[in-house]
Amino acid sequence: MLNIILIICEVIVAYIAMTLLYKKYKTDGLITYTIIATIISNLMCLKKIDMLNTELPLGLGITMSILIAINIITQNKGKEEVNNFLVIILVSSLVSLCFFNLSGLIESADINKYANKSYDSIFTYNLRIYLANTITLLVTTFLSSRLYFMLKILKNKILKYTYLSEALPIDMDTKNKFMDFVKSFLKIKFKLLINTLSESSEPLIDDGTPKDEVELFKDLLIDYLKNFVIYIYKDKELSKKIEEIIEKHRGDYSYFEYLLRNPFLLKLKLSIEDPNYHDTMLDVFKKHKVKTPKEIMDRVKTKNQEDCISYLKLMEIIIKNGNSSTPSKSNFTSNPYLDDLSLIYKAAKSKLYNYNFVINYELEECETFELDASESQKLIRKK
Repeated sequence: MLNIILIICEVIVAYIAMTLLYKKYKTDGLITYTIIATIISNLMCLKKIDMLNTELPLGLGITMSILIAINIITQNKGKEEVNNFLVIILVSSLVSLCFFNLSGLIESADINKYANKSYDSIFTYNLRIYLANTITLLVTTFLSSRLYFMLKILKNKILKYTYLSEALPIDMDTKNKFMDFVKSFLKIKFKLLINTLSESSEPLIDDGTPKDEVELFKDLLIDYLKNFVIYIYKDKELSKKIEEIIEKHRGDYSYFEYLLRNPFLLKLKLSIEDPNYHDTMLDVFKKHKVKTPKEIMDRVKTKNQEDCISYLKLMEIIIKNGNSSTPSKSNFTSNPYLDDLSLIYKAAKSKLYNYNFVINYELEECETFELDASESQKLIRKK
């Protein structure tokens, strides 16, 4: 029983460390954690423990945390990034292995023979175990990333079965349980997408997303935005400009469906209105990358022009090359959406974007959200 409690403590410490590094340093934090956890895992694998009448390596919890860190990166960056993590794990293991074995070969002093002998027995004569643990990490990392995408495909298949369930000859109770299971799965997916939104440039939904999932995500987004509706804007002027862009360019999509399809505007909105959102507006411009627009590629003749570009670089190019002061009369991009964004970027940059979120306790300044009954289904603010 004591072993189980201690293993749980090990897992808690590992996940707290991983979470703190990810919150603070994002991708770089997860890379750092992976390097540290790989070295610790190689050391802890030397000890075996008895848990529930089964012999297990001590570093099992650390190894699982590495897989979770890699899956987070895979979600944000794509499965191609897994290859970089495989290299990181391999290099971390080999470098630590070389240092441990080289230090064991160095002749010890006679001052503390017992400690030196213990050190040599741990770090010098376990080459086979180190290599086995490294190979296990590499294989499980690769398989974990592939399994992640298989589950993603499976999710879409499960959603298709929800349509078939209506035509199947099953009782209503079974059908409701199945639908509740699917909704629970989608709620977890939505929460994961929101939590990793700042590091991702992918939309939460697209044209291939099932209709039921779109409707559920719209409801979840409304509930999510209502969590901070009692607060005032960080910047009322910029928030108003964002709302104008959403209304102007959402076309036939409803207000919330357009935000789900346009993660950049959703992040801009959260950076202004969500007191817990850690990225500033300029951070959003800097992190979010898109495929370089054709009009930029055609007009900016540079040899090293990237296929993907951050919105911050994109805005700087537009401003540098003579973007107009009004969103409807640009003579550079001929793209009203980019022109509108450039105006927001210039406004945020001119204010140095040094906003501190302050709650105003005066009753007449306090505002709340209310769901509009019109077709736009937009959250509106009322005094």
